[in-house]
Amino acid sequence: MRAYVPCGWGPARIHTIEILTDEGVTGFAANYGGGEAACLVIAKHFKRFLIGEDPFNIEKLWDQMYR
Repeated sequence: MRAYVPCGWGPARIHTIEILTDEGVTGFAANYGGGEAACLVIAKHFKRFLIGEDPFNIEKLWDQMYR
């Protein structure tokens, strides 16, 4: 996972996390209000729910992360 520098200005700054798979599939997580702290949570905490999983099984991943 890679974190990107926020884009935008003022309170509407968007932080993004790029999620890469071992098969070359790339996805993004957008964070609109939690700042860098939320990016750390995404990169550190949610990472364990993504590793080894099918990136196209979105409903399962969502359920596991937000339960």
